[in-house]
Amino acid sequence: ISLIVGGRKTATPVPAIVNGNSGEHSGAAAPAASSDDGTLFRRGMLELRRDSHRAFWKGEEVALSVTEFRMVDMLATRVGQDIPYRDLYDLVHGSGFMAGYGEEGYRGNVRAFMKRIRRKFREIDDTFDDIE
Repeated sequence: ISLIVGGRKTATPVPAIVNGNSGEHSGAAAPAASSDDGTLFRRGMLELRRDSHRAFWKGEEVALSVTEFRMVDMLATRVGQDIPYRDLYDLVHGSGFMAGYGEEGYRGNVRAFMKRIRRKFREIDDTFDDIE
């Protein structure tokens, strides 16, 4: 499922964790579960340990940076919601920081982050395609 931005599909969709079940894109998100204190989040094959910024896919740790972890956390907790590129980029440098060329220069940076995140998940599961 491509993420919808501004009420329309874009030619270059914002990445979204589809449902946490690699290969199953039914349009419905896998149910999420969180610990009482919010430090542990699970959706399908994905487990996020927020207290230590560690992510696991199919029980194996994904070597994400803290920023990459925060992006994955946002995508996983907002499945089915619009997530603008800007919201993801604000996790990197804070709200309103301008980068790149022009008012939307940050988009290339977000795409580069998503490429690295996908690669790290594919190191564990070469069939991983849950970020679109």
